[in-house]
Amino acid sequence: MRLPDPKAVALLGTALLLRVRTPSKTVEYTFDGDGLLWSPFSRGLYIFPGMRFSDWKELASGTVTRDRRLDMQETYRALGLDAKMLPAARLFAAWAARPSTRYTSRSIERYPLQRCGAGVTIDYRSDKWNGRGGEAVNYTHALSSTGSDTVYVHEKVIFVKGPRLTVNDRGIVY
Repeated sequence: MRLPDPKAVALLGTALLLRVRTPSKTVEYTFDGDGLLWSPFSRGLYIFPGMRFSDWKELASGTVTRDRRLDMQETYRALGLDAKMLPAARLFAAWAARPSTRYTSRSIERYPLQRCGAGVTIDYRSDKWNGRGGEAVNYTHALSSTGSDTVYVHEKVIFVKGPRLTVNDRGIVY
């Protein structure tokens, strides 16, 4: 399998720990501030080891500065932003309970992936819902109890894909 093209992603927070059940044992991947990304297009989580959360924020190629009361689609059209960014921006707004104010577009290599096993849990740190004055909080999300969330790896990326895995205003959900 090749890494699916995410087209556009929403930066959810910082990946901390991913537990994966292989046929013989449980493997833990720990991360040092790496960004946890979600693609509404591929409906999967992406972690690029070594690509820190702060690096993703600094890659922003611009900021959305129009009046935030405008409809997001109208704002993106007015600013000449790529329409493929809109679903990720909407997802971020629902996830974080605040508008997306930064954007970026990057090409990624479609690495060949190896199936690692079934995702068990993912721990991450996020300031979602912003009800804490922007303070980041640690979360643990249980992946599918049926083992249907599959973790694929390459030395440069970890990809988690599940049949019902999604992200919305409640968080990472089924």
